[in-house]
Amino acid sequence: MIFSNLEIPESTATSAEALQEERRVILKSSRLHWFHWAVVLLSLVLTFLAWQFSKQQVEKNVNEQFLRASKQVVELVQERMKKYEDGLWGGVAAIQSQGGDIGYLNWRKFADSLRIDEKYPGINGIGVIHHLQRSEVGEYLYRQRILRPDFKIHPEHDLEELFPITYIEPSVTNAKAIGLDIAHESNRYQAADKARVSGLAQITGPIVLVQDEGSTPGFLFYAPFYAGGVQPSLHARKKNFTGLVYAPFVFHKLMEGVLDKDRRQVRFSVKDGDDLLYDENLSDSQEFDDKPSFSREISIDLYGRTWTFAIQTTKSFRADNHSDQPTIVLSGGILIDVLLLTLFIFLSKANRRAVSLVDKTSDEYQRRTNELKTSESRLEKLVENYKNAKEESEAALRELRYYMLTLDKHAIVAVTDTAGNINFANDKFCEISQYGREELMGSNHRLVNSGHHSKSMFEDMYKVIVNGETWRGEIKNKAKDGSCYWLDTTIAPFKNSKDIVVKYVAIQTDITDLKNMEEKLAKSVTDLQTANGELKRFAFVASHDLQEPLRKLQQFSSYLIKDCADEVSGDGKYFIDVIQKSSSRMSSLIKDLLVYSRVNNQELDFTQIDTNTVLRDIISEFDSAIHETETQFVLHDLPMILADQTGVEHLLRNLVGNAIKYHKEGVRPVIEIYCKKSDFTGLFELVVADNGIGIDPQYSEYIFEPFRRLHNKDEFEGSGIGLAVCKAICVRHGWKLSLSSKSGAGAKFTIEMQNNSIAEMTRKAG
Repeated sequence: MIFSNLEIPESTATSAEALQEERRVILKSSRLHWFHWAVVLLSLVLTFLAWQFSKQQVEKNVNEQFLRASKQVVELVQERMKKYEDGLWGGVAAIQSQGGDIGYLNWRKFADSLRIDEKYPGINGIGVIHHLQRSEVGEYLYRQRILRPDFKIHPEHDLEELFPITYIEPSVTNAKAIGLDIAHESNRYQAADKARVSGLAQITGPIVLVQDEGSTPGFLFYAPFYAGGVQPSLHARKKNFTGLVYAPFVFHKLMEGVLDKDRRQVRFSVKDGDDLLYDENLSDSQEFDDKPSFSREISIDLYGRTWTFAIQTTKSFRADNHSDQPTIVLSGGILIDVLLLTLFIFLSKANRRAVSLVDKTSDEYQRRTNELKTSESRLEKLVENYKNAKEESEAALRELRYYMLTLDKHAIVAVTDTAGNINFANDKFCEISQYGREELMGSNHRLVNSGHHSKSMFEDMYKVIVNGETWRGEIKNKAKDGSCYWLDTTIAPFKNSKDIVVKYVAIQTDITDLKNMEEKLAKSVTDLQTANGELKRFAFVASHDLQEPLRKLQQFSSYLIKDCADEVSGDGKYFIDVIQKSSSRMSSLIKDLLVYSRVNNQELDFTQIDTNTVLRDIISEFDSAIHETETQFVLHDLPMILADQTGVEHLLRNLVGNAIKYHKEGVRPVIEIYCKKSDFTGLFELVVADNGIGIDPQYSEYIFEPFRRLHNKDEFEGSGIGLAVCKAICVRHGWKLSLSSKSGAGAKFTIEMQNNSIAEMTRKAG
């Protein structure tokens, strides 16, 4: 590029063309051609064929091994059943040698000679079943009870022929089977009948042996014997049939006697028709393979029954017969193909790299020139950035100094090392502690310890800050002159670059005045609690001690009127009447005072209240006055509220009673009660409004004070404490009670409730 203005000689141009032609030849030879890909593809085909052949051979060998193992399982079962059959025919031969029947003791000797546990593992015993007609039962039982008095045939049935089990050894483990009549159950009976007519050994379908407490599938294995020995024809067999030699066995014991699971790598299950006899293919078994390598079913006809074996391989079969040979063949072939392709690519890249190196050399000078210009530009930007960063750092430092100055003017600041020794204290620290800075530097923070706090409090504080966390709390310190002061304290740990705490900074605020106010407030609370206690005692005295003299005045004045009426003058009767009325009024005042005291001191029990129900009950209390004054109520649906029920009843009773009492003469009282949500405050308002005599607005606060009355007691009865009780109830609930009225224009009392007092509005009220 930088030589573009120079003149190039003709010989140089020719040389350049030759170089370009050489470059094109090299580039062409560096590409992968069809013969390269043909070699790689042929190698892949050979690799795949070798892998397929190896895989098929391995699978064939493993399948043959599985077929041998499954065949061995079936043959071993057949062999064991054949051995059992030989034992049964041996029992038949023993009976024939005794003249066609055998006694109990001889059968016992024969059974002992068989050594069943050793030679015939899997069967429960060997016994004899006799064939009887019902007419032969008596003689049969007589013969059996000579040696076995308790022998009996069971269970009973209605068939004419019986097949009782006469003997079975060992008798201890098979006691429940002795005397069992197999004719009572069709499965046992049908197999016995097949043995009788065929003259061959037969087995029953699946049954549960009476002596098997596990109630698992089992069988009876029969071999018939006849009077006179083997019979050649069906007619002769039926006529001369005497009984059966039989062996009971539980199927799983048969399998345990045949095969040891640990010595084979297949598991199987056996079915007789739809009945599952035995199953090793259990999902919770350690050897169970949910995806077996091979499986098959084999059905065999065995002594009149068809058993189906479902055989499959185990995990150990899969592990032991797993072969990596096909994978190795495939991997090796692919590796060779990859190496060939890599070699071709490497040679191609080597050619292109040589061409690229020549190209790069021609561009190197231009690139370095461009880099130099770029470096110069970057250097100028770095200088400019340095100037900007310096200005920003200086501005940030000035701002930080301003913050530190502000903090120093407002807060008490101290810095200590990790041992608590002071190495910085600002002016406010010196001022409040009354120590000079030279006295504080190097001193431990215990210098200002007032001794007010426990040692454990400081230990807990140090646990927090030592772990690198900030601690916040209130500390009482002692100044140099011995006076104490309180500080709201925040202590923050400072860490070095290795995340190790090296010092603590404490920022504190003087809260001594606040703590003094808290002490005064606590004293005021104590004084208030004392006053409340005295008020409760006064209420007790008022409700008991003050009432007693009044009751005596009323009682004895009544006696005077009743017993001395003739002796008392007219003035005396008048005086006695005044005494009674005054004492009655005094009693009412005391009761009202007691109510007022309870309202202000009794603990509130907040529950959900149906205001409609409470209001209806209260109105019913005024039936007589309502009837007398012909009062009309306009009632709207009221909400469910959360409040003290007794207090709400007092509140509504006083407001409704006053609305009835203070009515205009000659005007029918109308009282409206409703609830609405204020558009101004957003709070719910319960309103009791009437058309009575009303109240002058100047008395709208006065009437809520205790014993304040606007009328003579001769005009309207009352103690003047009802509205005071209403006010107190509202205050205790956090509500506001107000009056809106004019003299002669009725009155409207409004109870302003917090929204959390309203539990539910049935519908919009008001």
